[in-house]
Amino acid sequence: MATIGALHSRVLLNHMTSLDDGDVQAVVESGARVSQNPTSALKLAKGTTQTGKWKALADAGVPMALGTDAENVSNHQDICRAMQLAALLPGDMLRDPNAISAEQALEMATLGGATALWWEDAVGSLEPGKQADIVIFDTDNFDLRPLHNPVANLVYGSTGHSIDTVLIGGEVVLRRRGGAGQPPRPQRDRHLPAAPPAHHLTLVSSDPRSPSLDGGRLACL
Repeated sequence: MATIGALHSRVLLNHMTSLDDGDVQAVVESGARVSQNPTSALKLAKGTTQTGKWKALADAGVPMALGTDAENVSNHQDICRAMQLAALLPGDMLRDPNAISAEQALEMATLGGATALWWEDAVGSLEPGKQADIVIFDTDNFDLRPLHNPVANLVYGSTGHSIDTVLIGGEVVLRRRGGAGQPPRPQRDRHLPAAPPAHHLTLVSSDPRSPSLDGGRLACL
């Protein structure tokens, strides 16, 4: 693509599971963006843990989005599961648990994804002038317990089933817990200790690695 002039800043490269150092350099120099689909890469045995260059791309500042590929390939459309794999696979490849941090994976699912799609001025983080797209996670859900670190719990422990409420452009489009006509919140087993107070994680800056904690629920864009 670089040879024929087809690799440039308006290109979104999908999958990218087999790269060498020269390929990474070409992507960086071109300004192209990347969308990775870790679940389908594993299911189709693409060798992403052998020839993927996720840490190198991230270290070079290449904007990266997360995808799930087609339903018949990944068997799910769960961005939370993609986020977990995006954090874990590079670490296993390099035998470095810090290769891609939970914060970096969360950024890929939020501002990084928006940047990869050239939408960073409108979505991707909670800032004045941007669209109020918010996903609220229920921290009473067993996926997020014990809540040691909200970002780590979200990246490594959550799934789409952990979600409580979704807002798009400030409008509630999904309310799974409570409210008229909604199923009641499941009761905790009476033999289990009461959960500590939940938290509210809101991404309020352009850098999702700088969350603020407040009382309430765990929320991320």
